Amino acid sequence: MEGRTVVERAFEIAPGYGSISDVKRRLIDEGYTQVNAYLSGRRIRADIIGRLNPQLKQKSLRAP
Repeated sequence: MEGRTVVERAFEIAPGYGSISDVKRRLIDEGYTQVNAYLSGRRIRADIIGRLNPQLKQKSLRAP
Protein backbone atom coordinates (compact mmCIF):
# COMPACT_ATOMS: atom_id res chain seq x y z
CA MET A 1 0.00 0.00 0.00
CA GLU A 2 2.99 2.29 0.55
CA GLY A 3 0.97 5.28 1.83
CA ARG A 4 -1.26 5.72 -1.21
CA THR A 5 -4.98 6.18 -0.76
CA VAL A 6 -7.52 3.79 -2.28
CA VAL A 7 -8.40 6.36 -4.92
CA GLU A 8 -4.77 7.12 -5.81
CA ARG A 9 -3.98 3.43 -6.16
CA ALA A 10 -7.12 2.83 -8.24
CA PHE A 11 -6.05 5.53 -10.71
CA GLU A 12 -2.55 4.07 -10.79
CA ILE A 13 -3.59 0.51 -11.60
CA ALA A 14 -6.68 1.16 -13.78
CA PRO A 15 -4.76 1.09 -17.10
CA GLY A 16 -3.89 -2.55 -16.40
CA TYR A 17 -7.50 -3.67 -16.09
CA GLY A 18 -10.64 -3.83 -18.20
CA SER A 19 -13.33 -3.29 -15.57
CA ILE A 20 -13.92 -1.40 -12.36
CA SER A 21 -14.70 -4.74 -10.69
CA ASP A 22 -11.22 -6.00 -11.56
CA VAL A 23 -9.66 -2.83 -10.12
CA LYS A 24 -11.66 -3.23 -6.90
CA ARG A 25 -10.64 -6.88 -6.56
CA ARG A 26 -6.98 -5.95 -6.97
CA LEU A 27 -7.23 -3.23 -4.33
CA ILE A 28 -8.85 -5.62 -1.88
CA ASP A 29 -6.16 -8.20 -2.61
CA GLU A 30 -3.55 -5.53 -1.84
CA GLY A 31 -5.10 -4.99 1.58
CA TYR A 32 -7.13 -1.85 1.05
CA THR A 33 -10.38 -1.64 3.01
CA GLN A 34 -13.72 0.04 2.25
CA VAL A 35 -12.87 -0.04 -1.45
CA ASN A 36 -16.51 0.05 -2.56
CA ALA A 37 -17.22 3.08 -0.39
CA TYR A 38 -14.25 5.03 -1.74
CA LEU A 39 -14.96 4.20 -5.38
CA SER A 40 -18.74 4.53 -5.34
CA GLY A 41 -18.90 8.22 -6.22
CA ARG A 42 -20.19 8.89 -9.72
CA ARG A 43 -17.29 11.17 -10.70
CA ILE A 44 -14.50 9.00 -9.28
CA ARG A 45 -16.02 5.90 -10.87
CA ALA A 46 -16.33 7.64 -14.25
CA ASP A 47 -12.74 8.89 -14.09
CA ILE A 48 -11.42 5.42 -13.25
CA ILE A 49 -13.49 3.84 -16.01
CA GLY A 50 -11.97 6.38 -18.40
CA ARG A 51 -8.50 5.14 -17.46
CA LEU A 52 -9.25 1.44 -18.03
CA ASN A 53 -7.42 -0.36 -20.82
CA PRO A 54 -9.71 -0.28 -23.90
CA GLN A 55 -8.36 -3.59 -25.19
CA LEU A 56 -9.04 -5.30 -21.87
CA LYS A 57 -12.46 -3.62 -21.67
CA GLN A 58 -13.44 -5.31 -24.91
CA LYS A 59 -12.42 -8.71 -23.53
CA SER A 60 -14.47 -8.07 -20.39
CA LEU A 61 -17.54 -7.27 -22.48
CA ARG A 62 -17.19 -10.51 -24.48
CA ALA A 63 -16.67 -12.77 -21.47
CA PRO A 64 -19.68 -14.96 -20.63
